[in-house]
Amino acid sequence: MRFLALHLILTVLIINSVSSADILAIFPIASVSHNAVYGALTDELVARGHRLTIITTTPKYKKTNPNVVEIDFSFLHEVLGKLMDFNKWKEAQLDEVAMLGMWTNILEHYYEQQLKHPTIQEMIKNKDKFKFDAIIVEFMNQVPWQAFASIFNAPVIGISSLDMMSEYHRLHGNVFNPILHPEVIFPFYENLTFLQRVRIVRYHAYYELYYKHVYNRIFDKLIKRHFGEIRFPVDQLNAIGEVLLVNVHPALGHVRPVLPTTVQLGFMHIKEPKEIIEENIKQFLDSSTRPIIYMSLGSMVKSSQISEATLKVFKEAFGELPYDVMWKYENEEMEGKPDNVFVYPWFPQADLLAHERVKLFITQGGQQSMEESIDRGVPLIVIPFAVDQNANALRVQKLGIGVSLDISTITKEKLKTAIEEVMTGDYKNNVKKLRDVVNDTPMKPVDKAAWWVEYVVRHGGTLHLDYAGRHVPFWKYMMLDIIGIVVLSFHVALKILKLALGWLKSRKVQKLKEKKKLKKGKNE
Repeated sequence: MRFLALHLILTVLIINSVSSADILAIFPIASVSHNAVYGALTDELVARGHRLTIITTTPKYKKTNPNVVEIDFSFLHEVLGKLMDFNKWKEAQLDEVAMLGMWTNILEHYYEQQLKHPTIQEMIKNKDKFKFDAIIVEFMNQVPWQAFASIFNAPVIGISSLDMMSEYHRLHGNVFNPILHPEVIFPFYENLTFLQRVRIVRYHAYYELYYKHVYNRIFDKLIKRHFGEIRFPVDQLNAIGEVLLVNVHPALGHVRPVLPTTVQLGFMHIKEPKEIIEENIKQFLDSSTRPIIYMSLGSMVKSSQISEATLKVFKEAFGELPYDVMWKYENEEMEGKPDNVFVYPWFPQADLLAHERVKLFITQGGQQSMEESIDRGVPLIVIPFAVDQNANALRVQKLGIGVSLDISTITKEKLKTAIEEVMTGDYKNNVKKLRDVVNDTPMKPVDKAAWWVEYVVRHGGTLHLDYAGRHVPFWKYMMLDIIGIVVLSFHVALKILKLALGWLKSRKVQKLKEKKKLKKGKNE
C-alpha cells in the first residue's frame, strides 16, 4: 500500500515536472476545421497546466484562462476569403501545377499581413524577453513562422490537421516515393495508372526545379524583412521538426512507413456529443418525423456561392425526397426553398451528426468532417472541391462508407440515386465497423499528441531519436556515385576490351600481310 502511494506521488511529480512548460503555438491558417484539431491539442495542454501563447485565426479562450495568451488573427479569414475561392478553382478545373501557381501569387501578401501584426513585431523586437520550452507550428507551407524556432532557440513540433506534404515527410526521414504516396492535392492515392504517374512526375519536376525556388525567394525576403538574419537557411526550415504530429489515421488509407518521431493520429478533435441548445435547430429536429439529411460544404466552401444551376439541382432533388434536409447555407434566405429543407448559416456539426434522426451527411469531404461522420456512425456522400477532398472521396468509396459525386456533372437524377443508395444500402454498418477499428486504441489521439509535446519538453528535443538516413544527400541515398563508378568502370572496361580486340585484329592482319609478302618473295 505504501509502495502504491509512493508510486502515485512520484507519478504526480513527474507530471508536474512539465506542467509549467511555456509553449508557443502558431496556427495561422484561416480555417475553422483545421483549428478544431489544433484547439483540441491546446485544450489538453492547458488542462495539464501548461502556459500557452497561441497565434490563431480562431480564438476561443476569451481571456478566461490566466495560462493562455491568444494573439487574434481572425482577420485572416477575410484576407484569405478575398484571395482564394474554391468554387472558382473547381469551376476552372485547375490541376496541381496550376494550383501551385495560384498559391504563389498570394504568398507574399498573405504572409506579409501576418508578420507585420503589431504583437508579432513586438515579440520579434523583444525576443530576449521571451522563453519557450517548445514551439508548435502548423507544417503546411508556413515557412516564415518556422523562423521563430531560430529567434527563440526552442525545439519545434510540426503539426497538420491532414496528411503532410511530401517535402516534410522526406526531410524528416520518412519513406518518400511520390508514386506510392502521392501529395494530398491529387485526386487519386493508390493503384495509379500510367498517365496518373506521369502527372505526378510532372508535378514534382515543376515543384523541385521551379516552384520551390520561387517560394523560397519569397520566404527569404519576408524573413529578412521581419526577422533579420536567422540561424537556419530558408531551405532548411522545413526540416527542423523534432516531432511531426500528423492528424490522419492509417485505417482511412494513410498507411505508410514512418519514423518513431512521426506520429499518426487522426480523430484528434473528436469529443463526446453535447445536447443541441440552439432554439431554431432544436425546434426543427423536434418537429421532424422523417429521416434527416445534413448537408454542409465546410467552412471554406460556401453553398451560397455555388452556381444557380447547381443550387437548382439540389433544391429540386431534395424537394422530391421522402426525407427532411438540414442545409448549411450562409445567406439568410434561399429562393425556391422546398418545404422539407431547413437552411441555417451554422450548425454544431459534430453534435448534429450524433442525433438519432440524422441518417446521411452530404459533405465536401474535408478531413475533419469525414472523421466526425465516421465517429457518429453516419454514412456520406462526398462532393469534393479541392486539396485533399478528391482523394478523401475515393477513400470513402473504397471503405464502403459512402459514395462520391462531381459537382461539375451533378444532376437531379444522379443526386437522388446516390441518396437512395446510401440511405438503403449497407453503408451505415460499414461506418460503424470502421468506427470500431478507429476507436480500438490504447489512448485517445489528443492524449497521445499531448504526451509527445511533453516528451519534447522533458528532453529538450528528440536528437536521440534522429534518423541518420535523413541527413544523407540524395546522390548518396540513391547510390548515384556507386552506380556512376560501376557504369564508368564498365565503359572503361569495354573501351579497353575494344582497343585490345582492335589491336589483336590489327596484329592478325599485319601477320597475314607479312605471310603473304614472305610467300610472294619465295615464289619469285
